[in-house]
Amino acid sequence: EDRDNDGKADKLTVFYDKLHCPTGFEFFNGGVLVVDQPRLLWLKDTDGDDKVDVVVQVLDGWATEDTHHTVGAFEYNHGGLLHMLEGIAMSTTVETPWGPFRNFGTPGAYVVDPRTWKIRHFVTPGYGNPWCYVFNEWSQGIVGDGTTANQHWDTPLSGAQFPGRKGLNPVFPTDGMRPVVGSEFLVSRHFPEDVQDQFTYACVINMNGMPRWKIFDDGAGYKGIRIRQSDGRTPFDLIRSTDKHFRPVDPQIGPDGALWFGDWANALIGHMQYSQRDPNRDHQLGRIYRLVYKGKPLLKPVTQFGKSNAEVLEQLREYEWRTRYRARRELQNRPAKEVLPAVAAWVSQLKADDPAYDRLRCEALWIQQSFHAIDMNLLKQVLAAKTPQARAAAVRIVADERDYLPEALALLKEAANDENLRVRTEAVRGLSFFPTTDAMQAVVASLKKQPDYYLKYTAEAALAANPSAWQGLYVKGELAKDDPETRKMLDGIISSSKIGAQAVPYLQQLLGKDPLTPETRNKAIQALADLRGGNAKNGKAVFRRNCIACHKVFNEGNEYGPNMNEVGKRLTRFKIVESIIDPNAELDAKYQSTRIDTIDGKSITGLVVSETPQQLVLFDGKEKKTIDKKNIEERTVLKQSSMPEGLAGSMAPVEFLDVIEFLSSLK
Repeated sequence: EDRDNDGKADKLTVFYDKLHCPTGFEFFNGGVLVVDQPRLLWLKDTDGDDKVDVVVQVLDGWATEDTHHTVGAFEYNHGGLLHMLEGIAMSTTVETPWGPFRNFGTPGAYVVDPRTWKIRHFVTPGYGNPWCYVFNEWSQGIVGDGTTANQHWDTPLSGAQFPGRKGLNPVFPTDGMRPVVGSEFLVSRHFPEDVQDQFTYACVINMNGMPRWKIFDDGAGYKGIRIRQSDGRTPFDLIRSTDKHFRPVDPQIGPDGALWFGDWANALIGHMQYSQRDPNRDHQLGRIYRLVYKGKPLLKPVTQFGKSNAEVLEQLREYEWRTRYRARRELQNRPAKEVLPAVAAWVSQLKADDPAYDRLRCEALWIQQSFHAIDMNLLKQVLAAKTPQARAAAVRIVADERDYLPEALALLKEAANDENLRVRTEAVRGLSFFPTTDAMQAVVASLKKQPDYYLKYTAEAALAANPSAWQGLYVKGELAKDDPETRKMLDGIISSSKIGAQAVPYLQQLLGKDPLTPETRNKAIQALADLRGGNAKNGKAVFRRNCIACHKVFNEGNEYGPNMNEVGKRLTRFKIVESIIDPNAELDAKYQSTRIDTIDGKSITGLVVSETPQQLVLFDGKEKKTIDKKNIEERTVLKQSSMPEGLAGSMAPVEFLDVIEFLSSLK
C-alpha cells in the first residue's frame, strides 16, 4: 500500500504464508477470498495486526491439472455475483452446500452467489483459457480469452447452457494479440479526455503491453476499433515494452485514478511440468506498477472505511467506475438490516431531473439484488424507464433473481416485446432459463421486430437449450408460421441438434478421461467419419477461427502445420477425424516438436520452422524464437505433434462435423 502517493510502498501486508498456488483473490465480507488449489479460502485479520487470524475453507474441488487454466480472474458484477474464469484443460468437482458441481473440459465462467454459494457455469465457445472479465457502468460484461485475446459480450453466452453452442462474433478483431491476462475500462479524471471509456487488456507475449480499443454500441451488442495514430495504421497503445520478460497482468484503475497493474516478470511461462519445475523459473521477482498521466494530478482517493451508509451511497455518483465498484462492494458486505433501509431512504431523495437518475435507481437495485431483497415497485419503475440501458439492466436483474421473484417469467415475457434490441436480448437470455412453452413462444415473438445478429444468436441459443418446450408446436405448424426467417432458424436448430447429437456419444468416448481399447477408439473415429450432414461453409469459418494460426488454406494462415489445400485428397475422412482427435497418432517427422536445452539451463519446446548452420528458429505455438546453435547443449526430437491436443473439445459437436465436412471437400 502506498499511503502518501509518492509512488513507493509504505506498508506490506502478508495475508497468508502457506498458499500452494494462489491464482486469484477478491475482497469479501471484511476478508479476502483466495484460490489455493483446490480450495477457495476466506481469510480475515480480526485484530488489526495485518496478519490472518481466521482461515475458512469455503469450497473445495477446483481443478488443479494446469495452473494456467485454473479458476481465477475474479470480478463481481454490479449485483454482487462473483465471476471466476477457468480454462479448457480442467476437471472441476466442487462440493457446495447444494450438492456437487461438476465441469470437465469446457472453458468458461463460474457465476457464484456468495450469499448462498450456489454455482452456475457458462461456456465460452472457442476459448482455450479465458482470463479477462470486466463490466461497464450498466453491468454489461465483456469476457475474454487469454489464448486468442477474443473478447465477447457476455449476455448471449450466459443464458441456459446446452451441448453444441456455436461460436459468437467477438467485439473487435484481436490484431494478433495473445495471450492476454486481465482487462479494464479506462475511466478516470486523472487521464486525458481522449482515453475516457476506452478498453484495454494486458498482453504478455507477442506485444508485452496494453493496446487501446474504443467500444461502441452495435445494435443489441457492442463493437470496437483499435486506437491508431494519425497515419491510420500504427497502433497508439497505452503501453508497450521491448523487454520480452515484461508480462503485464490485471490492469485496474486505482483509488488515485492511476492505472495499476502487475508484472509477471518471468522468462519461463510454460504449462508443462518441466517448465514448472525448471530451476531457472523465477519465484521471487514480479512487480506492481501504476501508470500515471503527467499532465494531471492524481485524484484524492475516495475511501469507504469508516463512512456511513449514506456517505458510501453518495459515492455511487462518482465519475470513476472503479470507485463505484468499491462502494458497491463495501455496501454489499455490510449487514442487510442496516444497508437496505439506507438504500430505500437514498432512492426516495433522488430527483427525476438528475441526468444520472435512471442509473442511480439501477445502483439501488444492484445493492438490493446482492441481498436478494428487490423492491418490486422500484424494479417495475426502472423496467419502464426512458433510458434503454437502465431497462436492460433491470431485465438482467430479473433474470438473475428469477429464483426470488415470483413474477420473473411474466416480466421477461413483457420485456421481450421492448422496442430496444438490447432490452429484448436481455429478456431472451432470461427466458432461456424457463423450459416452458410460453417462455419459448415469447423468445420467438421477440424476433418479429427486425432482430440483429446478437438477438438472433441469443434466441437461437435459448431455443436450442429448451427443444422439448417448442419442437412439438413447430412440427404441428403452430410456431412462427408467418415468419420464414425464424422458421429457417428453427429448422436449423432441429437439424443441427440431430446431427450434433449423433456425434456426442463418440466425442464423449474419444475426449473423455476413460482409456479406450484400440478397437473401441477406431470404431468411434469411424462412426464420426461416417456421419454426414455437416456444413462445409460453416466448417470453413470454424477452421479459420481455430486453426489458421498454424495451418494454411486458400492462402490464409501459417504453415507451421501441414498445408490444408487438397487435404481431402490426401487423407480419408477417418484420417482427418483421427488427426484432430489425436494429433500424435501419425506423426510426420517435419511436424514433430523439438526440445532445446541451452547451456544456461533453459528449455524451449516447439516446431523447427527454419535452420541455418548458426541458428535455429522454433515456433512454440505462440511466437517464433531464434536460438544460437553455439548455446545449445542438447537437442531432442519429441514423439509428439506440435498441434495441441484437445482441440476437438473446444468446438461444438456440430462444428466438429462442419470442420470434417470442410476439410473433406478440399480436393
